[in-house]
Amino acid sequence: MLLEAAAVRGTAPVVAVLSTGDQFYDNGVSSASDRDDDQWQESWRHVYYPSPSRGPLWDADFVGALGNHDLRGNVEAQVERHSCTRPAWTMPGRYFQYKACIPGAPGLAPASFPSPGCHGAAAGNGTAATRSQQLRGAQVHHGCVCVAVIDTTPLLKAMRELPGPQWARLRGNCASLDRIAMLHWLNETLRGFAHGGCARSLVVGHHPIVSGGEHGGNPEVGAAILGAMSGVASVYLSGHDHMQQVSAIPLEAAAPAPPLQVVSGAGSTVRRDSVPANTSLWTSASPGFGRLTLRKVGPTWLPESFDATLTLFDVDPKSDPGTPGRIGWTSSIP
Repeated sequence: MLLEAAAVRGTAPVVAVLSTGDQFYDNGVSSASDRDDDQWQESWRHVYYPSPSRGPLWDADFVGALGNHDLRGNVEAQVERHSCTRPAWTMPGRYFQYKACIPGAPGLAPASFPSPGCHGAAAGNGTAATRSQQLRGAQVHHGCVCVAVIDTTPLLKAMRELPGPQWARLRGNCASLDRIAMLHWLNETLRGFAHGGCARSLVVGHHPIVSGGEHGGNPEVGAAILGAMSGVASVYLSGHDHMQQVSAIPLEAAAPAPPLQVVSGAGSTVRRDSVPANTSLWTSASPGFGRLTLRKVGPTWLPESFDATLTLFDVDPKSDPGTPGRIGWTSSIP
């Protein structure tokens, strides 16, 4: 990722890093402080910002979804960590919206947004509503990739009902989220994206709807979010299965315009027994990452004047750390 970011930032800014959850293994974090939990250093700063000269991702907002391993720890610590200073850990709530805009875009940021950093983050839940970092999104989103980040673990009955004292923290974190309120927020947020003229819209959550990996798909997530996504968000970006995969969500689940399901969760522990799903367009069990590029190709700021390309890279685990990623899959995103 660092090599790719360094290669492209000479021609275009790297605005954000989107993480699909489980930032911290195995049991989330215990505190928002580096002094009290060294995972902030080991699993975040030292990975994405290893250079003493700040490095190619320094100016990018780090935008993370919560995963089931995060819910095994102190979820509020990750929300509390939200900051617009560099490096910018961007998580104003357990679910929230984020806008990544090209330079000069009219939807970039109203005067109330701090600059630089977190220019498009807005919390969607009451958890962060009283904090000074709570931001309100603009009504115009021209020239922006609009992202709705959700917490998918509480949507799964199996996660909410895991038996035994070892899962008490996760059960409690599931119970503390109002699932109905989050889904109502998602519906309203995606409607706002559509009316605001986002160049592209996508949803980020931890659990995939369909997957050929070890964990498999989660139809409960699809039932909860696909209706809101229909006709608005063309990509659902997820993790959980430790592999990379691009799938077409079955038509009957999301008619008339099914979004792409992208699994990009190979950054931690790679599982070699992953197999392609029947709906897979591409899959890889190697470590990897993706890049979403937005370019203005027309004269207006309307969505049709923009080209968005999603490219997924994989990396040979045995290769030298200085070896660039290999392009595994690339496609234009409508």
